[in-house]
Amino acid sequence: MYKEILKKLEAIGVAIDDGYNTAVDTEENSDSMYYTNHASDLLNELVVSVEELIQSEEVTLDEVMNTSPTLARGL
Repeated sequence: MYKEILKKLEAIGVAIDDGYNTAVDTEENSDSMYYTNHASDLLNELVVSVEELIQSEEVTLDEVMNTSPTLARGL
């Protein structure tokens, strides 16, 4: 589930970057460019949080194979 969310967040990031990069850098657009940049920063923070969630949930085959049955049962 988190991987699907991460893919959508990355797509949103591309759209934000495209919007920022295609905006005309004029005095009239400075506020819009600031808000777009801020949205990108917030999105990047969210992406990092989701990536951390994904990493915390992934269990490798090595971890499974090297865990004793007693530890796995919590005894």
